Amino acid sequence: MKDEIRTIAQKYFSGEKNTVHYYGDAQNLLRIGQMLPFMVQSDYPDGYAICDNDVLMLEHFEFDSSDCNKNGSQLRRAEAADDRAFEKLEVINGEAKYVGSIEANLSTDNYRDNLIRAFAAHYNKIDSYKQSLVEKGVDLSGKKVITCFFIEDTTLLGSIFESKSKDYSWEPLILPRCDFFLDLFEKSPKLDCAFCGSWYPSESCLWFIDRSMIDDYREHQLITSGIHLIRMNPWSVGYKAIVPTESIPECWKHE
Repeated sequence: MKDEIRTIAQKYFSGEKNTVHYYGDAQNLLRIGQMLPFMVQSDYPDGYAICDNDVLMLEHFEFDSSDCNKNGSQLRRAEAADDRAFEKLEVINGEAKYVGSIEANLSTDNYRDNLIRAFAAHYNKIDSYKQSLVEKGVDLSGKKVITCFFIEDTTLLGSIFESKSKDYSWEPLILPRCDFFLDLFEKSPKLDCAFCGSWYPSESCLWFIDRSMIDDYREHQLITSGIHLIRMNPWSVGYKAIVPTESIPECWKHE
């Protein structure tokens, strides 16, 4: 079982600044924030928390802005190929250096289509997630069940677009501000709220949206049909070396 909850906590809630961005009233966000420390790792859904008369049900999934087919995203395949190339690197004269480039076709169309596909796959399971909790012995009768998705854009270096702002030449694409996501969220009544995580060159970024915030987000929405992603191909650098046995500290050695 993957420890999704621990991974999320380490990535987004373990720093000195655990900032969650949002538009609108933070009342529901504060309530969910109170429940997160009680989150229990599960396999289906990924986690749940019981606090007073509320049950928070959390499901995590990822997507990126590269081409995607039956074999997965182009970006993931490129990362895997880069890892294999490094593992095959031959050490000559005691050391070897590796430099590679992870290339993929990034676009707002891919971003939208991949998100919608992943969203639908998990949204269609919401009722079965609740049933699974009941089968685990979680009593949902008479309780308010809050269904929350934790959605991550895992595009390397982030999904960055050319900005028309006079102050910025580029901006990160923020999922809950996207017009298509707001349309999708409005038409998905079984989902109460979502955390939307992403990465851009200097740091991770986390946004929150619930149903009461939709109108506020509409005031800041991005019309994605007019947005062009900046193509960035990350470089990967690796190093291998053969360390003579006599130079290894005794405390590092194992029998």
